[in-house]
This record gives sequence, C-alpha cells and structure tokens, in this order.
Amino acid sequence: MLNSLREGASAHIIKIIALGFVLLGVGGMVFMDVGGFFRSGASDTTLAQIGRTKISVQAFERTAQPAVRAQNMNMQEAYRFGLLQNLLDEMSAREAMRQEAVREGLLISRDDIAARVHDMIKTQMQPGETAQKALDRILRTQGLTQDDLIASMRQSMTSMLIESPLKASVSFVPKLATEALGRFQAERRDIEFFTLTPESVGANIKADDATLKAYYDTVKDQYQIPEQRSFRALVLSVDDIKAGIKITDADVRAAYEERKDQFKSTERRKIEQALFQDEAKAKAASDLARKKSSIKAVITAAEYREPTTVEQQGLPADLASAVFTAQKGTVLNPIKTPLGWHVIRVIDTIPARVQPFGEVAGDLRRELESDSLHSEMESRIAKVDEELSQGDTLDQISKNLNLAITNIGPIDVHGNIEPNAASSPLLTTLSQNKDLLSSLFELMEGETGDLSEINEGLYAVFSLDTVRPTRDRDFAEVKAVIEKKWLDEQRQAAVTATVEKLVGEVSRKEKDFAEAAKEAGVVLKTARDVSRESKVAGINDPVALTRLFDETDLTAVVKVPTSNGIMLAKVLDARIPEAGQGKATPDTEKQWRTQMEQAVTSLYVSDLRRDTNAKINTKLLEKMYGTPADGQP
Repeated sequence: MLNSLREGASAHIIKIIALGFVLLGVGGMVFMDVGGFFRSGASDTTLAQIGRTKISVQAFERTAQPAVRAQNMNMQEAYRFGLLQNLLDEMSAREAMRQEAVREGLLISRDDIAARVHDMIKTQMQPGETAQKALDRILRTQGLTQDDLIASMRQSMTSMLIESPLKASVSFVPKLATEALGRFQAERRDIEFFTLTPESVGANIKADDATLKAYYDTVKDQYQIPEQRSFRALVLSVDDIKAGIKITDADVRAAYEERKDQFKSTERRKIEQALFQDEAKAKAASDLARKKSSIKAVITAAEYREPTTVEQQGLPADLASAVFTAQKGTVLNPIKTPLGWHVIRVIDTIPARVQPFGEVAGDLRRELESDSLHSEMESRIAKVDEELSQGDTLDQISKNLNLAITNIGPIDVHGNIEPNAASSPLLTTLSQNKDLLSSLFELMEGETGDLSEINEGLYAVFSLDTVRPTRDRDFAEVKAVIEKKWLDEQRQAAVTATVEKLVGEVSRKEKDFAEAAKEAGVVLKTARDVSRESKVAGINDPVALTRLFDETDLTAVVKVPTSNGIMLAKVLDARIPEAGQGKATPDTEKQWRTQMEQAVTSLYVSDLRRDTNAKINTKLLEKMYGTPADGQP
C-alpha cells in the first residue's frame, strides 16, 4: 500500500494531503507513533512489548526526545518528573489500540486520509509555496520521512475511530443523575473554624548556640560544599582569529568572476491568484477579474492569495507553462491542480539578469571572510587534536602553537562558582555547560581532556589542576539557615501537638470549640451559607473547603492542613435541597461527561493491555535514564 503511495501522481496527492495533518497537529501528538518505531530488537533493549510488537530504546528515544526538548529538559530530568513513563505508557496504549483495530478490521485507507484533510490544505500553504515545498519544509523541521508521517496519520485516525464510540457511550446523562448532581452542588453549610500557625503556637520557642550546633551535627551533610575543581585551559576562539583575516578587493573581484553563474537570476513573474474548489466559481471569477483588471477586487479574502514573485521551476507544471507564456496583465483561464482551480493574473514580468559586481561585492566579501575564518579555525582545531592524540601535555601544545594557558575555577559539577571567586567569560560559559562539566569531573589530577566546543565559535581543552574535596561548612557560615530550619521544625511540631491536644479535649467534651480557640489564643471565625465554590476569608485553600463538605459527622472536629498551618473546624449545619429541586449547571455536566469519557477510555485501554499481554520494562527505563546527568543521587 505504501509503495503505491510513493509512485506517480498518487505520491504527489498524498504529500499534499499530509501537509494538512502536520499543521493540524492531530490529537496533540501527531508524531507520537510513526513507522519503524515498533521494530524488534535485542531483548536487552526492549522497553515495552505489546503482543508481538516491541518498543526498543532507540524507537522510544526517537519519540521521547522531541517531547523532552520541548519541555526544556534532558532525558534524566524527564524521567525524574515521570514524563518518560507517561510517554512509554502512551506509546504502548496506542500500539494496543492499533492491534485491536486490525483485529476489528478498522483500516484507514488513503481515501479516508484524503477526505479528512482535503478542505484544509488550501489554507496551510505560504504564498508562492508549492505543496511539495511546503511538505518538504514541514518534514525537514520535524525530522520525519513521508513514510513516518503517513504511519502517524493512520494511527491517529485509528485511535479516533476506536475512542469515538467509547465517548459516545457516556454522552447521555440521566435526568435523575443531573438532579442529584445539582442537589450536591446546591448544598450549603454553616462553619466555625480557627487556624493554628507555627508563628502563633511557637512564638516563644528560641534556641541557643549550643542547641543549634548540636542540631547542625545531625544535618551537616545537607549543607556540605561539594567537590570543587580548578583547571588550566587552552582556548581557541573565532574572535581571536578575526583580526588576522584580510580579504583584499582583488580577492573579492576574483571570486565574483569565478562564481559569476551564481549571480544569474532566471526570468520571474509576479502574480496574484485565487483558489476555488468549484470550477464554475473559478470561471466566473476569472471573467469578472478581466473586467476589473484585478483578482483581489472580485473575490473573498478566504480565496485570495497575496501577490508573490515566482520562478518557473518553482511552480507545478500545469501552472508554470501558462504563467510563463502569458503577457503582463493577463488573467488566465482557471487551471486545475490537486489543490483546486487556480485563477491567476500576471502582474509583472521580471527578465533574467546578472547582478553586477558592485551589487554583490559586500555580501561576497563577508562570505569570503567567513570561509577564511572557518578554514583557519578548522586548521587550528586539527592541530590541537593532532597534538593531543600524540599525548602532548597542555604546556607542550601551548608552546608549539603559541597559545596562552588560562587558569579557571574553582567550580563544582553543578556549575556553581563561589561568590568571592574571580570569574571570567570562559568560567561563566563553562558553568552553563553541564555535559562538559560532568566529563571534566571524571578527569584525574593532571589529566588533560579532549578539545570541546563550549559555545558557538569557542573551543577549549582543559587539564585538571587541583581538586578540593567535599567538605563541611563552618557553623558560623550556615547559622542563620540552621536556626530557621530548627525553628520551623520545632514550631511545626508544636502546632501538631497543640492540635492533637485540643481535638482530644473537644472530642471528650472537656471544653467546647470556642474555649479551644481561646486557649490557643486565636480568633474563632464563623462562615454561614457556604457553598462548595464559595470564597471564604480564612479558608483560601479549595482542598480545605472540599474536606469540610466531605465530613458527614456534624459533631466531629475536622483537621485541615493549610498553606500556613492547620485549621480546626466544625460544621454547625448542613442544608441539601429536597429531591427534584436540584439541577446541575451546564459546565458541571460537561465536566462530569468528560471525566466519564476519560474513565471509560482508561478502562478500555487497560483491558486492551491485559489482552495483548502488554509489558513495560521499568527496570530498563530506570537503568537508562534514572541517573541524573550530573551524576548526583
């Protein structure tokens, strides 16, 4: 099937159709599972298996890496945040649905794909851009092949075919259910509450130096200064080479004569056009445009394409011949292409020409300077690499190539530099290159690493000079931080103890709720006629309000953690409308229906995974990506 799509006019049509899918972004992850992703591999590289289909590490990374880069993460960070696990689960779910579609005979044909996107194609192309060029541009940007894209479209549409009936099965919400939901929403409660904070309960808690020093001894490993290293470096910089690059006028003239053919431009046409799906409308528009001498004046904005300048080889053959044989001002009869019926007016003809020397001399000089600069840079890089391969020391290379040695550091593996340490642009740049830093922290003292690109146009080779091992910080240096940590812990413990004491006393009826608030030294507040969506002063956390509405024992003291302490509350009264008096809001019904759709789909996918005996190799996933890039636990 796919081979037939690549041949002749069929391939051209499919490529045009594919463009619409790229720009539509079907399902939010149109490139999720493309052809070749589920190829078999060695068992030790299989991250997941669904039926007989395997997802290898290589296939997984091809999908995961673009998604991870979009989140500005590396693979290790994505693993720690659970993104890689989610992506692998998504890939296995889609493959399970694909296999189910095959069993059920749900196959997506080329015509199915064409019908879905045909009407959208005409709005996706840039002015003057052919469908083929637009497709090539999109595929190049995404790093995909045509086969990848076709497989992705087919799988996305297959998933939609399977999911649509599932969602339809829960689209109906019974009247009694909406009434019950409405009564649930309409419930009102009267509440009394007070909040205990670490500051209010632990205001009198203090610590002396002896206590803090003893506490510091138990947590000092959390405040250690990590290993720091200092390096000696030889630097190759494009900026250092620029001053020695000299391009003469004779050099520029010689280059112009040598490359004269590059400055020839072919004959071009400036055109405006409109695109129709109906031949009769196209014919009427062309007739009217001849009378008005303009296309824009006789059609709608949706059909019109702004004027653009084109070359003959840049147009489809059906258009190129007509456009480049027409005279200036001609409105052509409608011409049919796979995109529809084109009505074109030739605004101007631009003859072929050779750009004169004076017109291109400036650009040509800059090009020669750039070529010379990069050539010299590559030559120096090759010389440094050659001497490194011979085992020469940094001092020997410095002497042989007349390059100065720079001392930089200290710096830790995370890129941190001591505030009082002398900094430099090189050190700052190095601090931002975590991958290079990680490799430099594997060097032995006195060992020289490889020549590395640390920034665009900036290369360096580093030799490890000194190592300052991990060490404890002086107590005086961290006293303020330690005191805050100790106070936070002690005050939080005091809040917890006070809460347990008061809840116990109120529950045993040793004191009432108002007396408990008075003993704690805080203000007792009352909120009446509160709904689940109310904004109550003192209850700013929606989770706290939900917890209070979930309580069914109106005599209970409810403990609710808040952002700044613990709230104690009691429900004074709860009022729910009688049966038949409630009605859910449209937004609530929509939210409920969405949740039901998600639940049904999730259960269905879970059953599919069970039926296909889907297995996820979480141990391999952790082994591959569980170690952070900086090597820290």
